[in-house]
Amino acid sequence: MVTKFDGPGLREREKDETRRSLRDAAAELFAERAFPRTTVADVTAAANVSERTLFRYFDSREALLLPDSVDLFAENEEAFRAGPAGEAPWKQGRTQAGGTDFRLD
Repeated sequence: MVTKFDGPGLREREKDETRRSLRDAAAELFAERAFPRTTVADVTAAANVSERTLFRYFDSREALLLPDSVDLFAENEEAFRAGPAGEAPWKQGRTQAGGTDFRLD
């Protein structure tokens, strides 16, 4: 019997794991040594991948500091869906960002 699987395929899961491994290694090294003293070679050695692999996933060492836009959009979408029904999207976004509601009149 064949079971249908709706999740990502093996290749996509491996790519996600590599990206996560690089981010985790970078975060640990940045915390331990500080960003300026951590090289790309340090990160790739800790993640057990080549420098070429790192640059397939990230444009630069600095990009390791930023959240993936896919993850960021997924988090925002989830938060909007969990917000109060009928609330204006701009108000939900402001609340999620920790802002306060204000009036312009």
